Amino acid sequence: MLISLLGPPTLDAESAEMVEKLKQELEFLISDQLQQDLLIFKIIALAFSALFIFFILYFLKKDDFDFFTSTAGAELKERRSYKDYGASGIQKKWHKIQKRMEKKAEAHWKLALMESEDLLDNVLVRMGYGGESIDDRLAKLTEKEISNLPDIKRANRLCQDIARDPDYKIDRKRAQEFIDIFEKALSGLNVF
Repeated sequence: MLISLLGPPTLDAESAEMVEKLKQELEFLISDQLQQDLLIFKIIALAFSALFIFFILYFLKKDDFDFFTSTAGAELKERRSYKDYGASGIQKKWHKIQKRMEKKAEAHWKLALMESEDLLDNVLVRMGYGGESIDDRLAKLTEKEISNLPDIKRANRLCQDIARDPDYKIDRKRAQEFIDIFEKALSGLNVF
């Protein structure tokens, strides 16, 4: 109310000149001429964005990456519908492990080994073998219960080495050999 009685504020000549220059600069930023001059840069930026998106998708496809079956995606799915799965759940997990071994990257083979060990550990827990870790549970087993117990202990040590050293190198043939050891143990426990 007080401002409307006094009228608009008056500016001295220098301030009025600065305001006018500012208006001219702002008008230039929204002018058609500037927009036309920037059009080529907008097109180039859009083309680069499309090119980068293409390469990202290409390399993800080349690595056989699938978000819905990736570790995080599968983990979220299991948490959402977590049940005490029986033999069919174990077979599904084992099928997932075998699919991981078909991939070309060493990281997938390492992950398959770690998941195999975890699957065996879960089976041993459900069978009533107590202990703090898989080492404790394996110590309670005999070769009568798992015929390839020494191999399982060797595979367990390999998984521990992989867990401790992310740069641990393993080739596909050796990884498959240890996966087969876990499979033999699981079938010996009548899981499959």
